[in-house]
Amino acid sequence: MDLLAQKDSWLVYALFAIGAVMLVYTLYLLVEQRRSLVFEVSRGPWTYVVSVGLIVFAVGYYFFAGQSLKEIATGSVLFAFAIFMAAVRNGVGRTGVYIDGVRYAWSKVDAARVAKDHGNPVVTFRIKDIERPIRLPGCDVKEVSQFVSEMGKSYGFNAK
Repeated sequence: MDLLAQKDSWLVYALFAIGAVMLVYTLYLLVEQRRSLVFEVSRGPWTYVVSVGLIVFAVGYYFFAGQSLKEIATGSVLFAFAIFMAAVRNGVGRTGVYIDGVRYAWSKVDAARVAKDHGNPVVTFRIKDIERPIRLPGCDVKEVSQFVSEMGKSYGFNAK
């Protein structure tokens, strides 16, 4: 049967496109973070369990839902998201701040400050009147503060 003649063919193409874009973005962030991250937030143990669970679910869905192209497309999105969860990190780097899979470039930051919360540094940065904090457990407050100050001088934002 011709794929274009199928009722949900647009959905299959959209799912493959979403999966491909997600994988490419994951690879981009992985390379970017490898060369940029200075202070990193360690991942929780459940991150890998959930990632493996998504992959197992994707394979099971393919076998139990009919083994069609639509199930492969759905599985590709689940697989891409699982890889994204396992590979991408949160942290502070030379090119920006990484939170929840998004890189906030230092060049866009208006101001940043480092505070101490229960012995751990918290970097709070502001972009267009929106403040975002990132906690860096296990890092030295002085080192983080010095790094943020250097980034402020390099990129021209107010760092405290």
